[in-house]
Amino acid sequence: MKTILQAVFALVCIAPFSLCAQSPNKVKFGDVKADDFRNTSYSLDTSAGAVVIVDVGDSEIEPNYSGEGFHLKYKRYRRIHILKKSAYEAATNEISLYVSGEDKEKLIDLDAVTYNLENGKVVKTKMPGSASFTEKVDKNHLTQKFTLPQVKEGSIIEFRYEIHSDFMYNLQPWSFQGEYPRLWSEYTVKVPHFLNYVMLSQGYLGYTLTKEDEFRNPTYAEFYGVKKYWAIQNVPSLTIEPFTTTLRNHISSIEFQLASTSTPLQYKTFIGTWESLTKELMSDSRFGSNLDSEKGWIKEITQPLIQGKTSADDKARAIYKYVQENYKCDDYVDLYLNTNLRDVVKKKGGGVADINLLLMAMLNVAGLKTSPVILSRTSMGVTSPFYPLMNRFNYVVCELNLDNTIILLDASHAYLPYGMLLPECYNGPARVIDQLAQGISLNSDDIMQVSSVIINANLDKDGYHGNISKNMSNVGSYDARVDVGKNGKENYLKDLSKKSSSDYTYSKFELEGVDNTDENISLHYEFKNNGSEADIYYITPMITGGYKENPFKSANRFYPVELPYPLTETFIYNLEVPEGYEVEETGKPMKVLLDAEGKDGYFQYIVAKGTKSVIVQSALVIKKTKWNPEEYDFLRTFFKHVVDKQQSLIVLKKKS
Repeated sequence: MKTILQAVFALVCIAPFSLCAQSPNKVKFGDVKADDFRNTSYSLDTSAGAVVIVDVGDSEIEPNYSGEGFHLKYKRYRRIHILKKSAYEAATNEISLYVSGEDKEKLIDLDAVTYNLENGKVVKTKMPGSASFTEKVDKNHLTQKFTLPQVKEGSIIEFRYEIHSDFMYNLQPWSFQGEYPRLWSEYTVKVPHFLNYVMLSQGYLGYTLTKEDEFRNPTYAEFYGVKKYWAIQNVPSLTIEPFTTTLRNHISSIEFQLASTSTPLQYKTFIGTWESLTKELMSDSRFGSNLDSEKGWIKEITQPLIQGKTSADDKARAIYKYVQENYKCDDYVDLYLNTNLRDVVKKKGGGVADINLLLMAMLNVAGLKTSPVILSRTSMGVTSPFYPLMNRFNYVVCELNLDNTIILLDASHAYLPYGMLLPECYNGPARVIDQLAQGISLNSDDIMQVSSVIINANLDKDGYHGNISKNMSNVGSYDARVDVGKNGKENYLKDLSKKSSSDYTYSKFELEGVDNTDENISLHYEFKNNGSEADIYYITPMITGGYKENPFKSANRFYPVELPYPLTETFIYNLEVPEGYEVEETGKPMKVLLDAEGKDGYFQYIVAKGTKSVIVQSALVIKKTKWNPEEYDFLRTFFKHVVDKQQSLIVLKKKS
């Protein structure tokens, strides 16, 4: 993936250039002709339910002619051809508006029209005002939602709007890709010299056109700067595929961060160093200043928990367990305190920052060394390791240093084991907020998940029956505890039975280790198939576990496969062959490597056949979590072998 942190927009950095190619975009709002309806599909993607004909954005910072200061003007125009009923949702759109206190961005002139071809004539239906409404997302964001009317197969819809903003740091980003293919997507940004932005560009598509020029305002002599333009033609759709953390990491897009301002504005730097950011955070009343270990009231809470405990690890575990069990998290996207720590204690809960900063304050009181770690969960997208862009971070956990052994703690989840973070926290670059401002990498490759299934089966006068033992991974154990905590143990086991193969009846379910979060859970139960005696038995060893179908169904993949974690899944099946029967057929042994030496992983299937028993062993080991698009075909073929082999049959035949 191409991810570029380009130079700051500043006139001294500019080397104006342009391409000779001309923009093919001749589409204008309101200019819809009967000939525009002729296509029932487009060669870019013949299966697409809708195609974006054109998507055009324009951002410009200009003087407030009615007074002092400047404002940001953003224009958007889009036309879409609806081809199938499955794409009717393309007629519903959202516009995000930023809010800060009493100030907010203003939506100007929203026009939306649906066009249909009826008896050879274009019929126009304008969206009524009642089809548009505003929703509050959070304290800083509103969403304007609207749905175009009279949409049917073959409709052409288009809309345009303008946003006026006084928030110079909110220069609009642009996505060239989306759920539907786009014939043409372009974006223009016009930035004066006194506003410097860092541009972040990512994606796999090259620009069809790009252009950069200087501009000057004839009315205001000192108002000059840079005009940049990007366009991509024939943009394929990008839809969610299995094993994808978020499309934010892969979609072709550009976004901006305000780096600094200069004359005629006040000189100010918005993107500093990691060291300066750390210093600000540690003195911020919503963050680090609450970690002061001299707070007497925190000591009163903490001291009874560690009374009589001599080891630092025992103290840390006692405090972690107390916070985890007594404080409920109500917001898992949070970097700052919503209130002060006293109120967190009074309310017995808060956001993830409230809970984990309280945990750190209590650990500090106990004489233990902690530091906050800020990170971005996978759904937010990967953060930049180079620039301290705070809007990329949305989570905070505790780093505990015990004699130079680093332990990461997150007490915001009720059933999370001590020292474990959920896979969604392993999203690459993170930052320790201390004097060193050290960057760390939380890689999903480092959290191997190990699970196993053992089946002992018999075939006798009572039918085909046996027992199953499952040893869950730590993530699987956490998920099971959450389910049990929410629905109860009895309902959890009932659901397991319902989800299991209908070919069998199940009984005597037992869960071990549910109440001890430091242990992985084991599940034990019995199965039975009351079939009548037959001359030939066809038996599938993998009653549970394994893969019934290939998880990679798409023929092509245009962005990486992102597994949540490495895994080792083992399966052992032991069948006692009944008297009077012989083993006629078993699946053949197989070993497939994910690379030449098996360092990235492998699949192995072994069969040991005797006169009185058949033993099947299967091992799936995947050590690498990120697979590039060019490796997709190989990974897909690998899993085809896994599925085919794990569905192999054992055939028993009655002796003649």
